[in-house]
Amino acid sequence: MSVKRKSAFSIYSENPEKSLIKESKKSEANDHSKAKLEGILKRTNQKKDIKTMKKKLSNISMSKLSESIGLFSNGKESGSKEFKTLGNDFEKKKKNKEKKKDKTEKKKNKKDKLECEKPAKKIKKIKNQPDKIYEIVDFEDDQIEYEPVMFDSRQEATSLFKRIIAPVKIKDFFGNYWEKKPMLIKRNKQSYYKSWFSCEEFDWILRNHSLEFTTNIDIVTYINDEKKKHNPEGRAYAPLVWDFFQQGCSIRLLNPATYSRNVWKYLSVLQELFGCCVGSNVYLTPAGTQGFAPHYDDIEAFVLQLEGKKRWRVYKPLNGNEVLPRHSSHNYSQSDLSEPIIDVVLEAGDLLYFPRGYIHQANACDDIHSLHITVSTYQKNTWGDFLSKLLPGAIEIAMQENLEFRKGLPIDYLINNGVAFEDNETENQKKFRNKTSMLVKELVQYLPIDAAVDQMAKEFIHQSLPPCFTEDEKSRSIHNHGEKWNSKKNRVENISEIEPDTSIKLIRRNCIRLVVEENSCFVYHNLDNTKIWCEKEAQYLEVDSEVAPAIEHLIIFYPKYVTVEELPLDSIEEKISVVQCLYDKGLIVTGEPLQCDHEETSENESEEENEISFSKNYFQDEETINEEEESEVNENGFNSEEYDQDAENEDQTNNESYQDSEDSQDSQ
Repeated sequence: MSVKRKSAFSIYSENPEKSLIKESKKSEANDHSKAKLEGILKRTNQKKDIKTMKKKLSNISMSKLSESIGLFSNGKESGSKEFKTLGNDFEKKKKNKEKKKDKTEKKKNKKDKLECEKPAKKIKKIKNQPDKIYEIVDFEDDQIEYEPVMFDSRQEATSLFKRIIAPVKIKDFFGNYWEKKPMLIKRNKQSYYKSWFSCEEFDWILRNHSLEFTTNIDIVTYINDEKKKHNPEGRAYAPLVWDFFQQGCSIRLLNPATYSRNVWKYLSVLQELFGCCVGSNVYLTPAGTQGFAPHYDDIEAFVLQLEGKKRWRVYKPLNGNEVLPRHSSHNYSQSDLSEPIIDVVLEAGDLLYFPRGYIHQANACDDIHSLHITVSTYQKNTWGDFLSKLLPGAIEIAMQENLEFRKGLPIDYLINNGVAFEDNETENQKKFRNKTSMLVKELVQYLPIDAAVDQMAKEFIHQSLPPCFTEDEKSRSIHNHGEKWNSKKNRVENISEIEPDTSIKLIRRNCIRLVVEENSCFVYHNLDNTKIWCEKEAQYLEVDSEVAPAIEHLIIFYPKYVTVEELPLDSIEEKISVVQCLYDKGLIVTGEPLQCDHEETSENESEEENEISFSKNYFQDEETINEEEESEVNENGFNSEEYDQDAENEDQTNNESYQDSEDSQDSQ
């Protein structure tokens, strides 16, 4: 096996020669993982024994129980670990009950004795979260019942897209406009899209990231039917870029998701809906100028006007071959064009959609600059692209299973067929064509449709953005939970383990794909992708075929949680091993934060931010911004302090754009 196809999964396998997830590792790692699994199983059995003892001891008075525990602790009898644990639990619960009781008496009036005997429950609303998210604290047994939101990434994507195209309904859009004709939405609400991007954020990016001309920034003009690029070499320093702008040059920022958290968040959500790569470019145009020549693109384009105004003219495809084209066009001159079907001035908050193949051009109005973002999708995501992956597989299967496909060609086929013979209809030529047609029809029964779909999904995952996680997701996954260093005590704390009853699910619906290639199973994922288009090779894990049913189980049951012990594998050791591996790769999230050893928390410690529904507050309106948001975020929806903090963690030079501007010229 090649080094490239090795994974980190095998350290949890008991047998180095037969790993659940294949990878060669040192025997020490296997011994460690075996001990780790044995420890988990031992603790699980201890918990079951403790529960059984609690039932048996439920009728024993506390005084007798304390006396028995005292005997064991004084060494008069050889006490078991179960009794010691039970004793500690009762002592802790007793202290906690006394503390809670004192607080309750101070805050509330005395209630009737009958009411006091009932288990007291307090429902505490988590700060700044939707109404349906609560934490239930049971004072009777002093345990927290965590109830996570049932988060479905595709539903969240649908909610976001619904807001983008409102008031048009999603069904109406895909039925009447998608790939058919342009759609214009005028809103008269300038703040509708302001959370996406702004000139202020663009300036911050230029000053805090190392952007390169041509790679990340294009400086262009379009004067007298001639488009010119004015890109110097080297870094795009902010004063230099703004000087070009002052001289009347348009600025194109390629792949803003690399630098803007909001753009990254929105695009990573939308790709869950479209099932293919979703990209974007930002265009800043000085007042009274035009940056790009008329052209059409090979993508479905959504133009979101962010600032200022811009006049757009859209034209029908010139002929049938340019309807839904596979590649972008060359630049047209004004004489090539007829009358536009749309001639409109977009203002901040407006939306213009047009399918690939529709020619368009745009210029900023004389009185103000223009800033817009073009969201693009469905590049090379057609039936033809699917068939190009499907048919080679069908031919391979047919040649293995059908003798007719393995028979040799006629000896005289070269002297009867070809361009030179196409006008001569001989009997041998007819036989050759009929035989070809017959074999093509027989291919239908050998079509590996599922395998071809998996190949399309594999390509999508390779091109897609990594997920943008909420704080709650981080707290329930390896992304911000588990072991950490305590510098005061000089030790590792928050040691957490996967248990058989741990509830889990995939962190996103489309974050992984199970693919069978050359009799091996691979799990392709986008967790390790960068925010630069295809900067890395496709990321995957090679898994044993025995593990595949567990992966399928998680995929099929998404967005529901399943417990580790519910996975369709033979032993609990295998189940825990596979889940631990997926957890360590960041591919799954637990229903509640894993219990940690040596974890110190304060009673007044603020709650972690829970999962935020994208269906609410995705777009900021002036009348809906509360006082707290106004103090932290300026009127453009941009928080420079947040981005300053991100810059310290992401100070790197980016060498590629999200989409190659030369191969696919995005909308102006």
